[in-house]
Amino acid sequence: MTVGLVIINHSLTTAKQSKQTESVNRATHLAEMGVIYVQKSIEQYVKTNPPQGDLSQYVTDMFTEIEQQISNIQVDSEHPSRQFQLKNVDVNIDQDQGIVKAAVKINGKDERKEKELTAMFKISSLNDTPTENPPTKDDWLNNSSDYWLEESPDDWITEPIAYPEKPKSGETFNEWIDWKEKQENFDNNLILNNGGRIQNSDLSTWDFYGNNWIEVKNTILNLDGVTVFNNGGYFKNSELTAVELYSKNFIELDHSLFTINGLSVFNNSAKLENSELSTENFYIRNWLDMKNSELFINGFAILNNGGEAKGSKIEIEKIYSNNFVKIDNSELTVGIFGKFDYLEIGQNSNITFNKDLFVSNQLNHSNGEATLHVCNNMVVKGGVNYNGNLFAGRNVLIEDKLITKNGTFLVGGSVYLKEGINIESGNTEFLVGGDFIINQKYSFSSIKTANDLIVYGDLILLDVPKYQHYLFNLKNNLFVAGDVLVYYHGEEDPVKNPQDVFSSPVIKEYGNHDKKGAIIYHYPVEELPKIKIEGCPRQDDDQEPNPNPNPQEPIVEIVDVQYS
Repeated sequence: MTVGLVIINHSLTTAKQSKQTESVNRATHLAEMGVIYVQKSIEQYVKTNPPQGDLSQYVTDMFTEIEQQISNIQVDSEHPSRQFQLKNVDVNIDQDQGIVKAAVKINGKDERKEKELTAMFKISSLNDTPTENPPTKDDWLNNSSDYWLEESPDDWITEPIAYPEKPKSGETFNEWIDWKEKQENFDNNLILNNGGRIQNSDLSTWDFYGNNWIEVKNTILNLDGVTVFNNGGYFKNSELTAVELYSKNFIELDHSLFTINGLSVFNNSAKLENSELSTENFYIRNWLDMKNSELFINGFAILNNGGEAKGSKIEIEKIYSNNFVKIDNSELTVGIFGKFDYLEIGQNSNITFNKDLFVSNQLNHSNGEATLHVCNNMVVKGGVNYNGNLFAGRNVLIEDKLITKNGTFLVGGSVYLKEGINIESGNTEFLVGGDFIINQKYSFSSIKTANDLIVYGDLILLDVPKYQHYLFNLKNNLFVAGDVLVYYHGEEDPVKNPQDVFSSPVIKEYGNHDKKGAIIYHYPVEELPKIKIEGCPRQDDDQEPNPNPNPQEPIVEIVDVQYS
């Protein structure tokens, strides 16, 4: 009889735990539905009610209407208590720039639980005045030095991250714990003041606070609140689910799965081996070491002191690193942009930036197959030593020398090399969809590839010393669809298509050349297909900008989501 009661009690506890977990997940999902609904409602409002005059009143009216719409929504007719609500809106307005930042609190609620999210929306281009100086297709070049500012306007980079305090109440254990095969639902916070070891267990709790080292093996931790490992920990063959995660010391995941609905903060180093970590946003102060692991980040990632990934897969919206990062035999996909200090690409790696890549120091790749896709602009403030395939959808600026040997270098827009180019003996394919700009003042260039180079725009040579007769070493031909423009040092106007001036390489018009190692301008590339970067939208760099553009369409972005 006693054994039967124990089994019944365990079944009831498990059922209760399952229902509570399901209720929390449903409430969180409802709140997330609310975030998306608010975003779509903002987009619809600014389309049907173009902003005029004072933005403060405009934004107040907008959120008042959205709140009224939400109050009339029935999410589930069979469960009318399931709903999301707009609780509070905190707005910051830049009238001059036409930018609105709104922190919107949204509550998700089902029959048992409630969850509140704070979503940060950024609404841009709300000015009702036309642009005084319309953009041109060469603005990227003129403004390249300011492409990335150290004091970034992105709050997620500049704002400090607050560390959570210890819960004031809860199930508290002051001694070192050693739990085995423990199955319990703590209907409260769980506080381990002296750390411990947990094995073959299944635990649920609200906030979790570990003040000392913790070792977890073959265990499931379902945490409905904030999780803190003050002195780090080791997890093997375990699963952890939490709202937020904080660790002050080294933490290691070994064949483990972490699912964090909000922010993950590692104030020391972290190691992932044969593991998976999913989170909304990610910050690590010291080194990140990944081996045969997966990292999925819906928002931003800050690698303050760099890291290395081997045999791994990483998907991130935005990534910012102040130090060395190496991607080796791995896949990296970045949704919006990546900023690195030093980026090393190892063999058998496939890296994609769906928008921009900025490297403040060096970009290197030495051995093995590798492919780098940048769908928008790529800016490297140092040099590039790259022997794999490099594709850029728009423009490339390299402030030091470009060195390459094999692979394909294909750019949909223009290329500006401030310190010249060195293509070593090999089979590099080199195609530029816009202008090819080389500064001749600071460095000697050498192009020894076995293939011809093709430039769809103009070849522009800057700071050419006067009376110089030798430009650079060219093994095969450099075909230019447009003109060759030579800017001599100190001169504002270029010399166009200067023939019989340079001995190496010679400059000739198409149809009037008879040997290798020549620059051939007016090459008929009109019949060739438009350069298309695989996986990137077509870029129309050859279109003339509209001299009288309409104001830009307002842009609504979800910058951040905080789970409470």
